[in-house]
Amino acid sequence: MKPIRLKRSGGAPLYLQLAAQVRDRINCGDYLPNSLLPSESEFSNSLKINHLTLRKALRQLEEEGYIYKIRGKGTYVSEQRVTPEIKEMISATKMIAIPMPETSEDSYSAVTSQGATDYFHEHSLYRVMRLNYYSQADERTRIERKRNMLCGLIWNPFLASKEFFYNLKFFQQELKLPVVIAGNLAMNIKPDADHAYSDDIAGARQTVKQFVRRGHRNISYFATVLRPRMRTLRRLGYELAIKEMGLTPNIIKLNSISGNLSQTVNAYHTFLDLYQSGKRSLPDAILAENDVSASGIFKALREMKVNVPDDIELIGFGDIWNHSHYYAATEPKLSTVRVDYYKIGEIAAKLMLKRLKNPDLPYETITVPTRFIKRNTTK
Repeated sequence: MKPIRLKRSGGAPLYLQLAAQVRDRINCGDYLPNSLLPSESEFSNSLKINHLTLRKALRQLEEEGYIYKIRGKGTYVSEQRVTPEIKEMISATKMIAIPMPETSEDSYSAVTSQGATDYFHEHSLYRVMRLNYYSQADERTRIERKRNMLCGLIWNPFLASKEFFYNLKFFQQELKLPVVIAGNLAMNIKPDADHAYSDDIAGARQTVKQFVRRGHRNISYFATVLRPRMRTLRRLGYELAIKEMGLTPNIIKLNSISGNLSQTVNAYHTFLDLYQSGKRSLPDAILAENDVSASGIFKALREMKVNVPDDIELIGFGDIWNHSHYYAATEPKLSTVRVDYYKIGEIAAKLMLKRLKNPDLPYETITVPTRFIKRNTTK
């Protein structure tokens, strides 16, 4: 078997070169059906490419039907390969679309998508089409273009989208697609669709009560501002627990900025602006709306020479360290409320299969429990 060689200048993008060469090996029988491909680490190290480039190549091959993934085991060669030409001829009853932001390969939405994909592969004949998009408008356009190949849509929409109800109605009524929502929405959004999401209210309530049991009374919540008067379920859980404990709420609003690193920087500057002057007293404990904001808060506390967790305890939400290769290599190792995004994807796939078998069933909502993960930022 000839080694894979990538042209690093003057050629096609690396991920396209890699996808083409792996495709050729499958077509000529070098990689046999149901055989295990080299691991991501083996590919990356031998070819000296980063994980994002590799995953982009593998994602393309998966969309073409050349490979499939099994969580915890690896990537395998498909038994029946599907070329783009054949793909256009596949019955619409065989394809489920899962849209995903182009930049989210290492994100929560990618984990949710993988959970659904694995479930379909192991429990049904339906194939999965991952549709990568760059904006909400692009997402809708791509789904519309692929309509003739689709029989269902597992959708993880932006939490505070103004167009949420409009798009949901468009997918269901205009495109005639059954839709399952996979992921959390803001508290005032009640979809007319099957819905699998995390029990963030319980996760936040339990976290606040945990702080109180350790003697904390001044407990702050750092909230991402999505739109005026819009609250997340996490924030609602915090507010309910604070009221139950007879404490005064202290909600710090962060301006909404797209991108994980931008949110980290935003939280860092917001915290320093509020507390570095000493005019405002520091809280005893902090619950951040997500892990990336908590990382920025930790950086600000360290700059202020505040010891975490001895002086202030800090808890994030989501557990990005369990999903992201980038954050897994960073400090601190945050205590957090883990959301099982993979399980949400699995449940969304189950709901879709039920909906396809019986379109007239009442809409179903299933919540997935959260779990507290203790690391370095709590006692």
